[in-house]
Amino acid sequence: MNFSFQPDKLLFYDMNLVMPVGSRVVLVGANGTGKSTLLRILAGFHMIPRDAVRIFGVSPFHDFESQSQVSWIGGEFGLNLDISVAEVIRSLRMKVDQVRQAELLALLGIDAEWRMHCLSEGQRARVQIFLGLRQEKPLILLDEVSAHLDVVMRADFLSWLK
Repeated sequence: MNFSFQPDKLLFYDMNLVMPVGSRVVLVGANGTGKSTLLRILAGFHMIPRDAVRIFGVSPFHDFESQSQVSWIGGEFGLNLDISVAEVIRSLRMKVDQVRQAELLALLGIDAEWRMHCLSEGQRARVQIFLGLRQEKPLILLDEVSAHLDVVMRADFLSWLK
């Protein structure tokens, strides 16, 4: 895969990456080296040639069906409305494991009555993580999701994730 934001400046050149099912991969590097961009490509957020990237055999950008297989959590969480977490959950209308959902709410210390427009960055990050993980998917892409979590919450979350 090759990728660039500007035609004359490649960010990724002749990249080849294979991650077997069940593997855990951590991207490490300095700011601005393309870690988030690579995750966004894998999640299907950047237009790339159809055959450049395959997730479970299909192109993440061109095949919308692949979106049901991938959970991407990261970046700006723009839900800043006067709406409760419970209302957000009800509005999504997706099949979820109620035990998993309750476990995540407890783990992340989320109160379903929180109003989204009143949350701190840490609370907002916890809601974003919850919404991204409440439905089990074969591929989870996390982009600096623990950055706004306190030390104890971060340790508990990473332990659960492992």
